[in-house]
Amino acid sequence: MDEEIIQEIRTLAQNAWNHYLESIEGLLCSDIYKLEQVCTKKVFDFPGVYLATSQDDCEIMYVGRTKRNTKGDLTTIKARMQAHKGRGKGRTSDLRNKVGDECLRYNTRAVKVEDDRERLLLEHFLIGALMPKHNIG
Repeated sequence: MDEEIIQEIRTLAQNAWNHYLESIEGLLCSDIYKLEQVCTKKVFDFPGVYLATSQDDCEIMYVGRTKRNTKGDLTTIKARMQAHKGRGKGRTSDLRNKVGDECLRYNTRAVKVEDDRERLLLEHFLIGALMPKHNIG
């Protein structure tokens, strides 16, 4: 492969890496709430990516993102937490089905990401880099 192309690929990869590091910093510096608390407080009322850790913050349990609903409207992280809790249209999330009430005690952090593509890419980057217990395996 041409050295110029290799250098261009390196530059693109480094720029992407730096962009994700900024998002990760924002996520790790965000306020922490128990998943169950998010459903009752006026927090995380925005679209984005969230990270759930064990009660003692020693293990990364899950990474998720908001999506668009069937009407095409963008949902909030708070709405996703309500799905994990089992509130809303009679359905529970895959996470809740896997671990039951344990997920309600997870520490949850979130970062606002409005763009659909950016949310998807950040979620996948975090899952690949952090290998959360309930996203992998």
